[in-house]
Amino acid sequence: MNAEETIRQAGLRRSLVKPPDDGTKERLKDFASKKVTTAFVGALACFEEAFGHLWGHGYCWEDLTEDEREWFEIWRECRAAILDKGNDQAKALLEVVERHDVRRIFGRKVSGG
Repeated sequence: MNAEETIRQAGLRRSLVKPPDDGTKERLKDFASKKVTTAFVGALACFEEAFGHLWGHGYCWEDLTEDEREWFEIWRECRAAILDKGNDQAKALLEVVERHDVRRIFGRKVSGG
C-alpha cells in the first residue's frame, strides 16, 4: 500500500468512526427501534387489510353482527399479543446495541480519533 492509499484509508476511517460520546449509539438505537416497530406494525396493517372484513374493520361497534364481534375479540387478543412480542424484541435489540461498541466495523475494532 502506498502513502496515498494509507492517507485515504485513514481519512475514510475517521469519517466513518465517531467518538462514543457523539450520540452514534443513540442514533443507532433510535433507527433500529423504528425499523423493528415499523416491521411488526406494518404486518398488522396488512393483516387488517386482508382479513378485517371478518370483524367489520372500519365500522362502528353498534353496526357489527354477532359473528363480527366475536372475530373482533379474537383479533384484539391476537393483535395485543403481536404488539407485546414485537415490543419485547425491539427492547431486546436495544439492549444488544447498548452492550456493543458501535465503533466496530466488519467485526474489527477501529480506533477513534
